[in-house]
Amino acid sequence: VMMDWETPLMAAHADVCVGAFPHDACGHLKERNDLRVLNVGHGLGIVDGFLRNYAARISQHCVIEPHPDVLKRVDSQDWAGVTFRRETWQESLQDETFGPFDAVFFDTYAERYEDMRSFFKALPRILAPKGVFSFFNGLAPFNPFFHGVACEFVKCELDAIGLDCD
Repeated sequence: VMMDWETPLMAAHADVCVGAFPHDACGHLKERNDLRVLNVGHGLGIVDGFLRNYAARISQHCVIEPHPDVLKRVDSQDWAGVTFRRETWQESLQDETFGPFDAVFFDTYAERYEDMRSFFKALPRILAPKGVFSFFNGLAPFNPFFHGVACEFVKCELDAIGLDCD
C-alpha cells in the first residue's frame, strides 16, 4: 500500500535505477541507453511512472505484480512499453531465464524479513554485473534506532552475498 508522501522517495529510487541519482554507486548507468529495469511491486505505480520519464534509456521495463486489484487498475491505464508479470516474485524467480537486470527495485506489501532475505539471495542471479539494487523498507518504522539497526543488518546480509552497499 503506497501513500502520496512516498512520491519523493519513489522519484529517488527511479533516479538510482537509471543512474540519475547523484551518487557514485549508480553513476555508471547514467550514459546507458539500453537499461533493463525490474520493479517488484507496482502498487500505485509511482516508481514506474517516474521510470517512464526515462523510457528512451530503458530497453526493458519489467514489473512483477500479483495483486488482482492492482492489475485491474493497470489494465485500465496506459502502460505501453512496460511488461507486467502477473505473478509473485517467487514464481518469477522460478524462471531460470528471468533476468539479468541492470537495476532492480523491490517494494512489496506485507512481506516478512525472511521473504526479503529470500529475494536478496536471488539477486546475484538476476542482477547484471555492476547492476544496482534499491529497495523501500518499512523495517522498524516507528523507532529510528531500531530502523537504523535493521538497515545495518540488511547491509551486512547484502555484503555477504557480494553486493556493495552505499
